[in-house]
Parts: sequence; C-alpha cells; structure tokens
Amino acid sequence: MGSLSRSEPSWLERERARQGLSAARTSEQVTQKRRAERKEFKKQRAKKERQAIEQLLTTEDKSVSQENASSITVDASHSRQALLSSDGNAEFTNNTTSPTPQADDAPAGDTSNPEGDHEYVLSDGTPGEMARPGSSHNEKESSGTLSGQSLPNIPKINNSNSVATAATVPAPIVNQEHLQLTPEEAFFLAYGLGVLEIWEDGADEPLSAGSLFRLFRQWSYFPPQPSTSLQPDDPFLISYVAYHHFRSLGWVVRPGVKFGVDYLLYNRGPVFAHAEFAAIIVPSYSHPYFSLTSPEAEGYKKKERKPWQWLHCINRVQSQVRKNLLLVFVEVPPPEESQLKGCEGIGSLLKEFGIREVIVKRWTPNRTRD
Repeated sequence: MGSLSRSEPSWLERERARQGLSAARTSEQVTQKRRAERKEFKKQRAKKERQAIEQLLTTEDKSVSQENASSITVDASHSRQALLSSDGNAEFTNNTTSPTPQADDAPAGDTSNPEGDHEYVLSDGTPGEMARPGSSHNEKESSGTLSGQSLPNIPKINNSNSVATAATVPAPIVNQEHLQLTPEEAFFLAYGLGVLEIWEDGADEPLSAGSLFRLFRQWSYFPPQPSTSLQPDDPFLISYVAYHHFRSLGWVVRPGVKFGVDYLLYNRGPVFAHAEFAAIIVPSYSHPYFSLTSPEAEGYKKKERKPWQWLHCINRVQSQVRKNLLLVFVEVPPPEESQLKGCEGIGSLLKEFGIREVIVKRWTPNRTRD
C-alpha cells in the first residue's frame, strides 16, 4: 500500500477487470467514469451556450434585415404614387419572372440514361456496361469474368485437418501490491492494539513487544546500534511517541514525506478528505539535565536547533497545499530515567515523554494589515 498516493490498493481488481476475468468496478474506475461524464457534460453545456448565442445573433440579423426591407418598401410605394400622379394612364407590369426550364424537358432524341449508366463496346464487338458511380470496384470480378475472360478457380484451404490447439488457460495473476507498514505503524498495531503478530525467520513464536521495541530502536540508526548504545532520543522512539499521541486522539496518521514533513494528520482518512495538519517532530531538551555544560548535553542541544531558512521553506510549502503546519515538540527525559523506566516496561518509558504542539502560520502583510 503506497504512502505517496490517496488511492486504495486495488491493482489486482483492476487487472482482473482489464483481462475480462471480473465484472466488478474499482473506485479508480468509478472516478474515471465520473470524470468522463463530467467532461461530456461540460462539452454539451458549452455547445448549448454556443447555439443560444448563434440563435440570438441570427434573430438580431433577421430583425435588422426586416427593418431595412420595410424602409425600402416605403420608399418604393412613395415613388409609385408620384409616378401615378403624373400619368394616370400608366400601367406597370410586375411580371418579371421567367419560365424556368424543367429537368423533364429533355430534347427530342435524347436517350441518355438518367441514372448515369453508359454503354461501351468491348474489343470483340459485344456491348458492355460500365459500372455505375459508387458501385464496388470488384463487382465484375466477383462474377468470375474480367474483360470477357474467366478467372482461374483458386482452391480453398481446408482447415479440418489442422492440429487443434488446446484452449489457453489464463495464468494466475500475481498481486503486485502488498501492504507496507512503517515501524511506528507496525509497533502500534502490535503493542497498542494487539492485532498484529510479527514473526522472525526460523522462530517458533512471534516477537514480544519488548523485543520488537528494542529491535526497532536499534534499526532506527544507520548502521544499526547495539542495545547498550540506545539513547532516549532514538529516531524511532521520538517518532513513535508522536505517532502514539495522535493515534490516541483519534487522528489518522500517515507519512508526510511528499510534503517534506514527518506526518500528515487526517480527520477520517486519505480516502475521504485531504490532511488538515502537517506535523514536524522536533525533539526538545528542556530538562535541567540538558542545561549542564557537559559534552553530552551540548550534543543533545545541537539536535534541537533548526535554521530559519528550513522553517520558512516548510511553511511556504504547507501554505501552498493548504495545510496547517504543526510543530510537535517531544520532551526528552534524561538518559538515566529513560534507562530505568525502560527496564520497568514500555508504558513506563512512554509516560516520561511530553508533547507540546505549536501551529505555525505564514504571515502575509496584505492579509493581516490590521
């Protein structure tokens, strides 16, 4: 299941429908049909609007021509009255129409075929008939003669003795889509909800929550670190704290790499609506332990610093895609407490972390003059 698309994993159903093995329609096909209908509707609407405009222009032209014709008629009547008044015995004949020759009035002796057929004489003196316009070119050849000569009979191929091929059996379709879970999603399903079991190759039982938690923390580094070198601000631990927090609040959390953020927060899901918030996880070291001047404390503080150019770019991108930028500050506990709570259990360790949420909006002078 891709994390860069809002579509559902329906490749197998679409492939079966394409090969004619299934009559069911997927959501992508329904959307494509709806878009085609919408496009055709817009085309027909534009056609009707164009016809209405043309009809209006035609009506205006007719009204103008009628006005011109009426003015010409009035002028002609005035002129006629003037002539009649000067000569009362004048007669005017308006019979200006001339007889139109009819198509049936053909001259005598004309024996031409009205349908356009013409006769000709073959080389042997026998009369022949030319093909009518629009007739098939092979009409004469189909009768078996060409210029009075018979065509040779071509034997037909008999396929009765051919080897009958067996009916091709369609090969089974291998699904090219498969479910992909991030470490945070997999651990939440296994630990938070208890609906997922993760097995290791060659093992007789699934991995426990503690083993899975330690494994994800080790492999969040590159190269993977041993269990003795784990820190309270492990990449997996920081991201899972934020993931667990938003999932507990009812948000649908998805990776936000296509928008340059850590998570996208959906109200109902990617299928129903776009994400409302784009979250960026920032580790926060506000505990008094990290305010010391030790080299370890200085190393932790460097992870918290971000340049303003980075924040400006991220905020600009989110404003263009109409999402609210959410800075999620994860309060990191000191190493001693994290190790102590980690031995007691995962729940005790997660309680040591805190969450602070800050919404950042882009300030534009034109929209905020007040």
